[in-house]
Amino acid sequence: PAPSPTLSGTRVSAATGDGALPVANLRCPVMPEHGIRNGRAIEPLTAEHNGRTLGFCCADCVDLWRSLGPADRDAALALPGVMPASR
Repeated sequence: PAPSPTLSGTRVSAATGDGALPVANLRCPVMPEHGIRNGRAIEPLTAEHNGRTLGFCCADCVDLWRSLGPADRDAALALPGVMPASR
């Protein structure tokens, strides 16, 4: 399926079949208690944000992500453990 149009810097797309995508985050940015396994999306859902592909634990989290403004998205990514520690 083709990716949906960009929404305020975030393009949402779905991987199909076994096409898990490599993602930049370690945990779901909406529900950080849910981890992302092996650096790949655990659900076939990702969103592009500021040049990075992010993984989400479920469709509801992608929908909520899409409803957030840029400052709230950045704040979600800044939560402890969501993104890998800077080296």
